Amino acid sequence: KAFAAKLPTTVDLRRAGAALVFTADDGVTGVEPWASDGTAEGTLRLGDLNPGATGSAPDEFAVTGDRVHFLATVEGRKEVWATDGTVAGTRRVRAVDPAMHLMWSPATLGHAFFGATEDGRTKAWLSDGTATDLPPVRVMTASNGSSSPSSFVAVGATVYFIPELKGPLLNPIFQTDGTPEETR
Repeated sequence: KAFAAKLPTTVDLRRAGAALVFTADDGVTGVEPWASDGTAEGTLRLGDLNPGATGSAPDEFAVTGDRVHFLATVEGRKEVWATDGTVAGTRRVRAVDPAMHLMWSPATLGHAFFGATEDGRTKAWLSDGTATDLPPVRVMTASNGSSSPSSFVAVGATVYFIPELKGPLLNPIFQTDGTPEETR
């Protein structure tokens, strides 16, 4: 049995557990996430995230522990998804602003830290890919409730990032261990 999907011109392979995750177009569901164990029989579409021929056009892949987080377009809205390389382990993490591009911090404590917009406010988010709709990591918010976090960097068990604050304060460097209590 041959692999029956078209690969994009540039293939972005990422490892999730024992599988390689990539995008492909089977000519029916459009460009969607796929996984392979290296055999034709073990190569399968992880889901039709955006039902129909349009596809979800997954991109901005980031390896986080044994999972891959990525951005997919579903019904015109950007969503953060995670997969462990299996159909059952592929799930939506969070819907975000349609114009948002994720600012990943790959391989940080086995989680994905990212800045994403919801209801017009950009905040720091954390995902281990196992639960949906996690609360944002707490950061000091500006007067409009948005902190626009960026520049995520991991050092040991701590992740540092910079929120953009308005007012008399300069943009400080924040740190977190992934919990709201230890984000400062």
